[in-house]
Amino acid sequence: MLSLSDFSNISQSVLNIIKKEQEAQNNNFIPNFDYLKKLSEQAELIVHQNGNSVLGFVYFYCNSEKKDFSYITLIGTSSEARGQGIAYGLVNQVFFITQQRGFKECRLEVRKENINAFNLYKKTGFEVIEDRGDKYLMSKSFRYAVKLKDDHKFNAIEVEVVRDLELPTPEERWPLVGENSNVEVYCLGTKKECEVFLAKIENDYIREQFEMFLIL
Repeated sequence: MLSLSDFSNISQSVLNIIKKEQEAQNNNFIPNFDYLKKLSEQAELIVHQNGNSVLGFVYFYCNSEKKDFSYITLIGTSSEARGQGIAYGLVNQVFFITQQRGFKECRLEVRKENINAFNLYKKTGFEVIEDRGDKYLMSKSFRYAVKLKDDHKFNAIEVEVVRDLELPTPEERWPLVGENSNVEVYCLGTKKECEVFLAKIENDYIREQFEMFLIL
């Protein structure tokens, strides 16, 4: 039977936060110690430290070969660090890694009764995508697009250069919906996919006429 004392590969500061959260949440913070063992061996960990003190941590997975989504599986902060934006910052660090690795979204599960956590995730951009009984499955998507700056129109000479680039034709461009419904984009995908698209445009002037933006 595992206990917290068996996890020598987890710092005592992180274990202390887990222990206090487990008590405060009526043993619902982690389902069992086998779950924690799996996290400690397979998940990635980010900690927020102040000197030698760990004020918060997040365990997450971001290693799928499909690069479909990362997954935040456990996040906690010390009681004395509440209200300082530490959990918000940890979530955004996972977002940064998710985008850098070319993943399309980040997901997590939250218990419906955990209102504070639910509100935090909504604040960071998560949306409910599935009702799982006593839990919600939430997702934060990272879709980027490339468009011409300020509705730039290529002149006759530039059109010839652009034609040689084999950029998408007007029929091949993706129309967007919502606030961007009148914008034609030349690339739609993850941040990395849009960066690769721009990098293929060797003409510096032409490349500078495009801009990449996040679709919220």
